[in-house]
Amino acid sequence: MAAPDVASPPRASGAAPPHAATAPVPPLENGDRLTRCEFERRYALRPDLKKAQLIEGIVYMPSPVSLVRRGSSGPLPGGGRPCRSSPAS
Repeated sequence: MAAPDVASPPRASGAAPPHAATAPVPPLENGDRLTRCEFERRYALRPDLKKAQLIEGIVYMPSPVSLVRRGSSGPLPGGGRPCRSSPAS
């Protein structure tokens, strides 16, 4: 006797499979090779990310910007005197 076919319950279109909810989503990284669908999914999970691009399947992201301000970089070249583009007459 053959085993009866067991149909899975219907899901709403676009719903993720049950195992997808338990698997952690890898972070979006510069240089990743992704499909458009996967890129948009990972980008939506990163509200802190201001800009990322997918160009021909490769992720491009800007360098992170530090919020810490640095102090003076030291004395200016030339002793701190302004440069002159032409000699004084």
